[in-house]
Amino acid sequence: MTTQATEYGNSYFFFSCADINIVNDIPDGDTCVGNGNRMNGKCQCFDGFFGEECQFQDECKEDDDCGVQGYCRLGGDSPRRQCFCPTSRYGKNCELESDSIRSVADFDESLYQKREDQGNKIYWRLLKDEIEFVLRYPGQSWIALGWKSPDATCELTAKDFLSGAASTTSTTSSTIPSVITNATSHEQQDSGDQECGPNEQWSECPESSRECEHSCDWTHFPETTPNCPNSCGTPRCICKEGFVRMANDQEVCVPFDFCDKTVENEETCAANSTWAKCGTACEPTCANMYDTAPCPASCEKPGCTCADNYVRHNGKCIYWGDCPELRDEKTTTRRIEESSTQSTLDRNEIITVSASETTTKKTTTQVTECSLNETLNECGRVCERNQRLPKSLSSSNHPHSPPKPLHQLSWNYVEDSDEIEFSLETRVPDNSWTGVGFSKDGTMLDADMIIASSRNGKIQLNDMQSRGYDQPAMDAVQNVKSNSAAHANGVLRAQFTRKINTGDATDKQFNDGQCWKMLYPIAGGKLDQYGNVSIHLSTPLSSDKSVCIRSCSGEKKTSGAPQSSSEARTCTNEYRFPESCTGSDCDYIAKWNASSDAVTFEITAKTPGRWTGIGFSRDGQMTNADMYTGWFYDGKAYIVDRFAYGRQLPAIDPADRQDIYDMGGRVEDDVQTIWFTRKLISKDTKTDVSLDECHYFLFPVGGGRVLARKSSDFTNPKTPIGYHDQVQPQVSATKICLCDQGTGKRVSHETKAPISRRVRRAATRVTTSAMHCADMVVGMVANGRARIMDMYSPSKATPMEDSFFGGENSLTSAAAFQEDGVTTLVFRKKLEAEERWDNSFVNGEMTVIWAKGADPMNYVHTTGGAAIQAAPEFFANAMKYHGKNARGVMKINFFETSPTSSDSESAEVKPSSPTVHGMHLESTCEGSIRHPENCEADQCLYTISWISDGSVARFSIHGALQTSQWTALGFSTDGNMAAADAVVIGIQNNAVMVTDQFMPNYGRPVVDEQQDIFDVETTYVNGFLTANFSRELHSEDENDVDLQECVFLLYS
Repeated sequence: MTTQATEYGNSYFFFSCADINIVNDIPDGDTCVGNGNRMNGKCQCFDGFFGEECQFQDECKEDDDCGVQGYCRLGGDSPRRQCFCPTSRYGKNCELESDSIRSVADFDESLYQKREDQGNKIYWRLLKDEIEFVLRYPGQSWIALGWKSPDATCELTAKDFLSGAASTTSTTSSTIPSVITNATSHEQQDSGDQECGPNEQWSECPESSRECEHSCDWTHFPETTPNCPNSCGTPRCICKEGFVRMANDQEVCVPFDFCDKTVENEETCAANSTWAKCGTACEPTCANMYDTAPCPASCEKPGCTCADNYVRHNGKCIYWGDCPELRDEKTTTRRIEESSTQSTLDRNEIITVSASETTTKKTTTQVTECSLNETLNECGRVCERNQRLPKSLSSSNHPHSPPKPLHQLSWNYVEDSDEIEFSLETRVPDNSWTGVGFSKDGTMLDADMIIASSRNGKIQLNDMQSRGYDQPAMDAVQNVKSNSAAHANGVLRAQFTRKINTGDATDKQFNDGQCWKMLYPIAGGKLDQYGNVSIHLSTPLSSDKSVCIRSCSGEKKTSGAPQSSSEARTCTNEYRFPESCTGSDCDYIAKWNASSDAVTFEITAKTPGRWTGIGFSRDGQMTNADMYTGWFYDGKAYIVDRFAYGRQLPAIDPADRQDIYDMGGRVEDDVQTIWFTRKLISKDTKTDVSLDECHYFLFPVGGGRVLARKSSDFTNPKTPIGYHDQVQPQVSATKICLCDQGTGKRVSHETKAPISRRVRRAATRVTTSAMHCADMVVGMVANGRARIMDMYSPSKATPMEDSFFGGENSLTSAAAFQEDGVTTLVFRKKLEAEERWDNSFVNGEMTVIWAKGADPMNYVHTTGGAAIQAAPEFFANAMKYHGKNARGVMKINFFETSPTSSDSESAEVKPSSPTVHGMHLESTCEGSIRHPENCEADQCLYTISWISDGSVARFSIHGALQTSQWTALGFSTDGNMAAADAVVIGIQNNAVMVTDQFMPNYGRPVVDEQQDIFDVETTYVNGFLTANFSRELHSEDENDVDLQECVFLLYS
């Protein structure tokens, strides 16, 4: 069973450690996990056990079970009855004798090292092979100390729990009764006389048909999205708001974000095949692979189909060149001629690493058939050279078996677009990279590289450069486009294109007769834990001769490739598809009219009921492109400003960065037109490109579906949209410069500054919570008796006693008592751990955590606000939530000693400087932001100020705010809301609440599980809010931004 804790964030998942059976009811006679009997549907527990399933066991039943002067106290959560021991004894049943101090009068502070945090004092000293701690925390609740090495890691499996628990109690010996059988519960919704399934509701006006209801298939396979009319269908059950069908042919309703978490399993497909939505429909075979007629088959069900470059023959997917009928399909004439200086390859040349060696003779041969890895060359006689690499690199050693290539690369020059099409097929494991390189001398020095990396089955193409024999670096401008890519059955296949002249100084150009040696990274390399390309496993091989790629006709291409000079950029005011079309023959027309400060766009497309739009890109790629999409519905245009972080669907810019105006539209004769205006230079410098510079224009000719579940969704411009599912977006052949239509002069210019790329904060963070893998000791006192526990915390959840995991209490002495409002806990442990659930003490900095329980008389909740008086029985004798500002993290080397008077009479011991709100005030820096800018203090509507000592920062926010409103201060690595850390201050019924939150995207932030702000002070008087709070610059919380680095401040 998987449970998602959305209150913490979408990334929080918890997994059961046992098999789960869902049943309607459990029959009488069940043994209640061996600790009782079920009668009338309820467990009657044996003496000493409790819980709905009798899964818990008390430590004691009466005082005699707790040894000499022990006290069996009722009040805990689990166990419900617990032993509290006198100061002379400790252990689960007070069975162990203690020689620790028993009162403050016995405590000699001079014998110990000391650290203090917020008035909580931690003392320690080394005693031979042991360490002794004395904790003195103000308050009368439980207190705790934990420690671990900074690099400690821990992972628990079901085996850890089952084996450990089995050795301690019988309560887990049979967690799933054998009499339980698989069953399913059926949820019935209150829908009047109509009965709907789980997550469904009755609708009198659903979509026109079941096929038009949104499903995960629309996300996984956009080509399956149907064209549906905007009309009501027959009343029926539909998915609730926020839910969609799991598939087009499945009735189960799942949350919409579930679609992003489900992927089809390619491992079930045989060699050379892959999973496809339409399965074998229109699958190529040896018999039909040259057939250009439309495919008559229909898409019925998903299944395994032959991968790219493979066709079906006798039930198996084979490489198309192995088809027995191939020699009957095409014939041509070829001239093979060796050149002593270089190899000129024009179309469909293939470099293969195989077990066969070939020799090239200087001869002329007439060929009447095409052999393997060859195809018809429409240019007729060309000068070419076959290049084969040594047989020792092949995986096939059978003398009679055909060679199996390890690395196969082919390319083709496309004259119309002046591009080179590459096709790469190679054997590499997952989380690896491969590719091709271009070099002057066949070395890695100053080499241009195109790298294909595969991480967890996802392929990424990158334009890179190599300065030597270490890992290549990413190019500032990406001049490679991915057409298709897949990695299945250990074979990576990628098809990609690049211009013959990219105009990028870091790329090797193939125009004007330039030729380069090709590099083949046969072994490729590994990806690091963040997916970055690491150094190659072996030196890439090089072609023997330089390779030229040029036009078959020999004509010099003068257009179509990006040029570095400004003359290459066009200054036009429209785009048509198909090219040079007129009137109704045009599927898409984009027009623009620029002035000195703004530009108006008009988009006309045959896409009624679908979205259309336009985009702008610095490099012609979808990644980091500025996009505008919209549609016209019921007399109004709905247009939004978007940004494409990658090749996925572009994200909607925040409301405060929707920089378009004067929007409108119309529909005439099934032709949709929308228009809008934007400034040449937008105020949004993060997700809008500046149109006073020349850019590539992106034209989504066919648009895509508006994923509306009901008619009213078309009136919301933020309704999700589907991929362009009819025609691939077109890219302008060159950068387009805007011109003033009145004067004819350019208003756009060439950019000379390097392109800066936004890098979003990584989803995976290296740091973990201080609670992970921590060894802990927790103590509490009640009525002069103490309960002290040796515990372990594998995660951020509540720590458990070592015995829960199968360990033992490893304290060698312990005592706890309360005097003058201070709780004191004394314990000793071995320096060297003897079991898995203890951490050794090392001579070096260790991560140390302290915590204590909340004060019922002065309780501050995690959301902040004024202290309240809580019910004392809620906190009595139980390890409850520690409350606000009752924990801390620090670094301590327990083996270091500080000079004392007993060590050296002359040693000068500098007194530790006083701390205020966690800061040392003798060395601080400060700053502030005011609105309006340069306003005087009493005239400012909003003020943020801060002070820091380099370790802790104290923030103060002052501004006018109405009740039921909120304000916030955010910290961002890139100036955007996505992945930002935020402290949100809200006012409700004149009460001020301050919370530490995290923004995973541009939606609503989520409350952090770890509230890493402290010393919160708030006032709200006459409509003016003042809120003060502190936080450490560096936090162990993965959702906190590290303020030791320079960050952007977000404030609202």
